[in-house]
Amino acid sequence: MLPGDAPAILSPEQFMRYIQAAKGDVSHAIELYEMNIQVSEGVFGVLHLLEITIRNSMHSALTAYTGQMCIRDSSRPETIGE
Repeated sequence: MLPGDAPAILSPEQFMRYIQAAKGDVSHAIELYEMNIQVSEGVFGVLHLLEITIRNSMHSALTAYTGQMCIRDSSRPETIGE
């Protein structure tokens, strides 16, 4: 995003949060928004790994318990309908 794009991209309600946090300073509000993007980028990577870890653990435990694949992979047709 280029500096100054945030007001055009966000709804007034969304951007107002940043304006309020920046005490009315639009430039600072944009900086806060860009900082939020950077923080979100870092968090989403961690969340993705956590999701995969939990899914794989659930799959292993349920498969061991039931003796059959419990979480099916739709990208692998051989696992559908087992």
